[in-house]
Amino acid sequence: MQARLSIDILNRAGQSKFLRTERGRFELRAKVSNTGNATGAEYIAEKRVLRTPKEEVLCASENSFGKVLTFQGIDTDTTLILGGLLKDDSIEYVSRSDAEIRNDAKQFITYVLVQCGQRLLFFKRSYLSRAAEFLRGSKCIGFGGHVSKADFDILSLDDRGISACARRELMEELYLPGAAIESVETPDPVAGLTANLRIPSRATVRLFQNAPLEQLGILNDDSSEVGRRHVAVVYRVWLPDWQVARCLEKGDSSTKGLGWVNLSKDKLDIADFEYWSQLCLRKFYPSTVVAKSGIRVLNKAKLASDRVIAVAGRIGSGKTETASYLSETLGCPPTTDALQTREKGRCVIQPVLHKSFQRLY
Repeated sequence: MQARLSIDILNRAGQSKFLRTERGRFELRAKVSNTGNATGAEYIAEKRVLRTPKEEVLCASENSFGKVLTFQGIDTDTTLILGGLLKDDSIEYVSRSDAEIRNDAKQFITYVLVQCGQRLLFFKRSYLSRAAEFLRGSKCIGFGGHVSKADFDILSLDDRGISACARRELMEELYLPGAAIESVETPDPVAGLTANLRIPSRATVRLFQNAPLEQLGILNDDSSEVGRRHVAVVYRVWLPDWQVARCLEKGDSSTKGLGWVNLSKDKLDIADFEYWSQLCLRKFYPSTVVAKSGIRVLNKAKLASDRVIAVAGRIGSGKTETASYLSETLGCPPTTDALQTREKGRCVIQPVLHKSFQRLY
């Protein structure tokens, strides 16, 4: 409620029906004006700014990734690709805030699948996540994050700390309950308050330090702005004991709950997962996924103004035929030109490739 009132005051200024009199306290503007209460003077809150974490992340220069990353999707020849990307004259550490706006460098991140026997772990991205807006709320099978300068030490000379980053991220995003979870108070630069920083329990550290880590491939995706600035090293960590694995819980506010897929009998609707997870599922667990047809409203406001129906699917899935059928049935002209979609407010049918559909989402 406080957030909604704050946004109303911010957007409407003096025209808002509400007025903030002190931190966390609000009054009706009309009530304060009528009583002339001096103590009801408006309190102007400091605007919160989302600050990118201060860290230096590992990046590949355009000179190297332009020659090596000539594919889209996942390539399993990791030794050859990483060998071309991790040359001394091709990599650099860049502050994350600068890296997020550069198109001439790709940031290395890890994307780790967690598997125990025939069970695969997934999570749902929270709307509090720092991930791009179109990723929030979607299901994901990849845990991980940016490879930072702190991951590089004498024990990780060969891969510049990439595998160390994979294990560190698992310890931060997952934890085993039971043992006391230590935490320390640290200033929160965004909220201006103190927040609890979770320290992994000893059981969590032992689990992910000792679990076998398998390197599966390199993921390159230039279909979105986020993808163009990152290259992911895909791993799979094998957990040996289901009685231990089933006790895992989320360790991060960016995660909105965990779940396990039984690969021997469950079928997954590919549309429920973010695009990178879709690539991994199709590549490494093809018999588990199904593509169900369905209708989804991505943006109600744009649907009312642009009136576009997008038919999305993989190559050869029948997009053109479906678009023609819908066009004939609904009396809407088909088009592949996004510039035509606003013409005369008509509803149009627009067949698009699946990757383009992910950008729309």
